[in-house]
Amino acid sequence: KLLIKLTYHSLSFHIMKNFHNKIKKRKKFEENGYLIFKNILDQNHLESLRESSDDILNLQDEDHFKTNLSTGSMALIDWAVVNKYKVLGDLVVHPKIKKELYDMGFGEPKFGHGRIICKPPKSPRLFWHEDGRFWNDPISYTTQPIQCFLMYYLSNTSRNNGCIRVIPGSHRKRHKLHDLAHEKHNDDLRAYLNPDDFQFQDVEGEIDL
Repeated sequence: KLLIKLTYHSLSFHIMKNFHNKIKKRKKFEENGYLIFKNILDQNHLESLRESSDDILNLQDEDHFKTNLSTGSMALIDWAVVNKYKVLGDLVVHPKIKKELYDMGFGEPKFGHGRIICKPPKSPRLFWHEDGRFWNDPISYTTQPIQCFLMYYLSNTSRNNGCIRVIPGSHRKRHKLHDLAHEKHNDDLRAYLNPDDFQFQDVEGEIDL
């Protein structure tokens, strides 16, 4: 399974046309914490992303994969990588996804960074975690999203090959994992040193995407 994950910050709200449908989509995103966008990438772009991702992954040393057994590769996509690989630059400013964001009221998204994530067959599960970083800011306790991830799967995904699992709405209401899970992606979890750790187990309310 191979995917690219891009992080965007400072999403600002704009008045929108087709108010009802767009606000409905925005509300669904705010309530569940995710949306699925289809038919964003054409086949040529997809193939080019696969090739560039393979090139970048081949540059990673063996220890990178050993220490990230649970997460999969975490090859960084920063501005230097975006400038080097045009296909990644095109992904960051892709007009279709920009339109989707704009339609939800995010008129000025700012690219933060990305990751190329690749997990070989029969890899261990990813541990439960949250990526929130702004809990000290009062805006984190409003419905205004501060940060979102755009995850582009470069291969078909299902429960059998490791699709992402989420707990809808857990970004807005407490779940037992909030009190139990480690705050950070620690080394033991990434390396899958304890498969029996509760953060790898099924939990109440989870769904597969």
